[in-house]
Amino acid sequence: MDAIEMDLRRRRVLHALDVQKQSRVAVAQRFAVSNAWIGKLACKRITNGLDNDANKAAVFVHRNLAKDTTTEQAYQFLGAALGRYCPDKMPILDQAAQQ
Repeated sequence: MDAIEMDLRRRRVLHALDVQKQSRVAVAQRFAVSNAWIGKLACKRITNGLDNDANKAAVFVHRNLAKDTTTEQAYQFLGAALGRYCPDKMPILDQAAQQ
């Protein structure tokens, strides 16, 4: 898959998640995305300023993981995603913890 196709796919997935408010399960089935991809998208949203703090990023993650996921699990997932895919963004978790 070339860069243009990947960018178009990313845009379609984000549109389905953010605008159409489709569940992660529906999006995963439609676009064949994994939880790892949700983690990568969370990093991209933070980097692009769409989610400018850990609370907003955790809401995005929580909304797109399995329905029985707790808020604590969403933050754990976010921490793991940041540590793996964008470790330079880890300080936003520290900022959230201090609030």
